[in-house]
Amino acid sequence: MGERGFGGLIAGLGLTMIMGYGALYYAFTVMAPALMAEFGWSSSFTYGCFSLGLLAGGLMAPVAGRQFDRFGVRLPMTIGSAAAALALAAMALVQGPVSYGVALVLLQAASTFVLYDAAFTGISQIAGPRARRVITALTLIAGFASTLFWPLTTYLVDHLGWRETYLVFAAAMFVTCVPTHYLCLAPADRQGRRVAPPVVGEVVAPQAAGSLWRQPAFVLLATSFCLGGFVLAVFPVYVLTILGALGTAPSTAIWVAALIGPAQVGARFIEMVGGKGWGATTVGLLAASALPVALAAVLGSGQGTAFAVVFALFYGAGQGLKSIAYGVVPLALFGAAGYGTLLGRLSSLRLIVSAVAPFAFAALVDGFGMDAALGVALAFAVASLAAYLALLRRLAPRPAAA
Repeated sequence: MGERGFGGLIAGLGLTMIMGYGALYYAFTVMAPALMAEFGWSSSFTYGCFSLGLLAGGLMAPVAGRQFDRFGVRLPMTIGSAAAALALAAMALVQGPVSYGVALVLLQAASTFVLYDAAFTGISQIAGPRARRVITALTLIAGFASTLFWPLTTYLVDHLGWRETYLVFAAAMFVTCVPTHYLCLAPADRQGRRVAPPVVGEVVAPQAAGSLWRQPAFVLLATSFCLGGFVLAVFPVYVLTILGALGTAPSTAIWVAALIGPAQVGARFIEMVGGKGWGATTVGLLAASALPVALAAVLGSGQGTAFAVVFALFYGAGQGLKSIAYGVVPLALFGAAGYGTLLGRLSSLRLIVSAVAPFAFAALVDGFGMDAALGVALAFAVASLAAYLALLRRLAPRPAAA
């Protein structure tokens, strides 16, 4: 397999990605009701502060990306893991709205140093041209973060309480992620932050950060990722509400929504096993193409369960492939030089969109109704695909002049 020889790296980062996404992101869905019950906060305030944290992460992402390019990822990810553990401990000590908001900002700022962007950059530095296969294998493992942490967090909150659960996660983050990042990323430092030949991109590699916006390929890629990111940010929050509003029975909506996770992992597995002949840009195309199909299907879900199932399968597949595309498409297009900075810029935009999307969608539903709001989301998905197709057209070789 293309990832042979990097088993330790994949296993180590797989463990830390599950821990990172589980404790820093997915656990909050379970913790939020307990926080609201104890402090009497509204849902809009509780989740609004989480979105504020995402905005902070978006602002921090370019800074983190520059550090990854300058120092490699071993030191930033090790220190970032310790900072994330401290931020989780701060969540356990929350006493009011101010300390809550500060803790969430610290939590999401620290997350930019320990999640996919950092891992993908480290893989590109260590695995070189074989990075795509390693990234795919990593996302396959990390895809189980929600599967593991939603029930685990529920169990711990029920038996220990939300504060004690945050302390458990803080200790687990420190004990598992700090030494794992230091040890499994060591080859990147010992070999001058790269143990394989660098990836050479299809597009001129970015130089100064400001020059990225003068490259049409970057603008089109960022536009596609951000528009698709809007759709991907909305459904984890509203999927049951959306299906219910369109006429799907509550019991049916639950099992349909449960198909999203397996579809996500299944798409990644197919890409890992059968996608060796695909170019990285093909992965991005498949991901961008799946979302319009999913949105069109969900709009018809009131006509029958089959539409809802099609939505779940295509949405899950699109979500699963998007995680891979976020890492491998920029690497294929721009190469390894400045890859951390490039990912930081892209993630900054994505995180800001992810923070705003749920509120924007809710405002659309309140003002114009569910069908209209989903119509806007479908338009975003189609526009995301159109921007990606425009990118591919720019990359297509032009026939030589006669």
